[in-house]
Amino acid sequence: MVRPPDIPPRRWCAATALIALAAAWAGACGDNLAGGDAGDSSCPTCDGGPPDAAPPVAVCDDGNACTADTVDGVGCRFDPVADGTICQDGDLCTLGDRCQTGECVAGARAEGELAILGHLDNLAGRRVRLAPDRFVVVTVEDLFRGRVQVVSRAAGGLTTLASWQGELTLIILGDDDILADAIDETGIVAVSALGERRLRFFSAGDAEVTPRGQLELDNQIISLAGRDDRLWLCTGSFVAGYQVTLVDLVDPDAPVEVGGMLLGPTPCGSIAINDDGHRVYVNTADGVRFVDATPLDTGGDPTLSAVIAPPAGVSISGSRLLLMNPTGVRILDEPSGDEIATVPVARARAAALFGDRLLVEGNRAVGGDSEVFVAWYDALAATPTLLDEAVLTSFIGAPLTGSFQSATDGATLLTGTRAFDLTGDRLDELRLPELLPLRTLARTDSGLRAYHSSGAAAIDLASPASPSYAAGGAFPAPRPILTVAIDDSLPLATFVSGLGQGLEDPTRVVLDPSNPYFPDPLPIARWTLSASAALVAESSFTVAHQGPSQLLTAGDFIYRFRRPTASPSATGLAAYWLPALAAGTSAVPVFDLRLPAASTSRRGFDVDPRARIAVVSTDAVAPSGEPAPALYFVDLSTSPPSALDTLSTDAVYPQLRVSGHRVAAVASDAIVFFEVGRGEVARLPSDSFETQLLAFDGTTAYLTQLHVEPGKATYQLVAIPFDDPAAAMIVEVDASARSLVPFDSGLAVGFDTQLLTLHPHCP
Repeated sequence: MVRPPDIPPRRWCAATALIALAAAWAGACGDNLAGGDAGDSSCPTCDGGPPDAAPPVAVCDDGNACTADTVDGVGCRFDPVADGTICQDGDLCTLGDRCQTGECVAGARAEGELAILGHLDNLAGRRVRLAPDRFVVVTVEDLFRGRVQVVSRAAGGLTTLASWQGELTLIILGDDDILADAIDETGIVAVSALGERRLRFFSAGDAEVTPRGQLELDNQIISLAGRDDRLWLCTGSFVAGYQVTLVDLVDPDAPVEVGGMLLGPTPCGSIAINDDGHRVYVNTADGVRFVDATPLDTGGDPTLSAVIAPPAGVSISGSRLLLMNPTGVRILDEPSGDEIATVPVARARAAALFGDRLLVEGNRAVGGDSEVFVAWYDALAATPTLLDEAVLTSFIGAPLTGSFQSATDGATLLTGTRAFDLTGDRLDELRLPELLPLRTLARTDSGLRAYHSSGAAAIDLASPASPSYAAGGAFPAPRPILTVAIDDSLPLATFVSGLGQGLEDPTRVVLDPSNPYFPDPLPIARWTLSASAALVAESSFTVAHQGPSQLLTAGDFIYRFRRPTASPSATGLAAYWLPALAAGTSAVPVFDLRLPAASTSRRGFDVDPRARIAVVSTDAVAPSGEPAPALYFVDLSTSPPSALDTLSTDAVYPQLRVSGHRVAAVASDAIVFFEVGRGEVARLPSDSFETQLLAFDGTTAYLTQLHVEPGKATYQLVAIPFDDPAAAMIVEVDASARSLVPFDSGLAVGFDTQLLTLHPHCP
């Protein structure tokens, strides 16, 4: 890849003959210069082809993370970085690797088997107020398992006072689906999910969270609210009809479904209960009604009123009934129903009144798109006045319906990844790292960072058994929903906010031109963060889509691997040199290597920047006309890159990792190991439901999988030795891991809801 700038511009063809696929390689073309044919899908002639439209991109790269590579006049400079800078020698069993006089020196070698050292939980999920300065957080981790935590706001952030963890058996698509309510008077917390029939109950206090009873309802749950020893719900379905359902919680260990008031085919929505528990307001498609629960005190049956207001979201704050309609929030005296004030605010989805201050949360249209916002009003003045507001995020398309997943006690507001202090009569931003997901991790000089599109958290790993939040939280300004970013503060570049899809590695960006959240060209932000993970500078460059593809950072480069969209076709491996990507510019590849593709199967690729080797899994059309899957090894140390080896395989692999001349790949039914010169070395059969390859250092492959047996589903972290796959080591975890990075005392594994520290597998 090194091409000193004094070499004249030239076009090139990779025509190296390889034993089984000479014809495929002979047709692989590319351009290692700016302005070449990177976006073309065909191979122009290499001799006498059109001249380059721009001067060549000067590239200096020695593959050494312990040198700073720069263009210096007509040559390259490789200056040693500061001694003590973190580096990674490629072996996950050497801990504390550091740069010394321009070389990466291995740290002490660990010994022992894979084991969990410690964990750190975040506060993602559904949050509800429990009492002043107390919140309950309900977190669901993939399938079945979850946490219920009691937290308080302290000077340094949010402190977990008590926690329960175990099986919740809730099926959700996102945090918006979690339903929960905390009853102030009793400390009972009701937990369910949208569309579920099952209710779980807990006693929540500062000392402990204790599971109580469970209840299976006759109908599906849409919303719920509790007071004293009663829980009221909107339940039903399009087929069975809808009703207001009452659950008796006199004995929370044995809750009872008492009965319901039928609404017929009229759907119901939000529910609110007045202070004495005698009126239960419910929003229906016909309008707002209330249940008179007074007869229940004397053994009678509750009654359902006629419609008292047009359809509106309902909530109650003290003696005030709040009705949220598309154009404003009506504040009524409860129970007289007399209107006190109307605050004009479009599409409020939640509201709470604290004295004369009104907090509104909503989703409003902005041009053809929409944005989520919070607003703070002086609501009971002669003319309601907006005191402050904040935009939390923006979306492509019209505003969404549904309720907000936030909580407030009048002093603190928790919503999504952001938080605000309300005591200064305004929305003062709080940076609380506990609110950020922990799925995307990167190593820093002082520990780790966890990233989300909205912010970053600094993680202290001085004690691997007790990792903790050091600083961080959401950035002040909202970012696009799918931010792609690189943290320039890191010793090694990595995508820190690629937000991979599903089980994809979140440090790899999957580009899909059909996804409206990804503009074309795609802006890639370059963040500079302070030691406290605050955003202090930001710029961006752009990358054109060029069809479905994956982006990966390795060393000083961004690599793009394109997926063919027609069969037969071609796939491509391109590279962009990060030091040359100035703010506001469009990324131009320093090479674009074409490879054959006989199908449009999802395919994997990886790069080892230390060995300067890339591997792609693809296929060509064999002389028989059948696909010929293979692993293509590319030598990145030459200019242009050259073929190193080709290994025939039995399939195109969607996931793989390379370390030197060795590869670990995930097949539909096995984990397979390859080595240059040997071909397939070993294969470990796997019947797991889902598998994600996290890391491979040439000796051990680390992966996460969901193993399903009749009546049991288990998430696992697995360490598989290259030389003896049958000796794989398995550790059970709570969810699917998303990323794995080394740190000075072990390995850190990122999940959506927690971080684990591990002892590496080094027997």
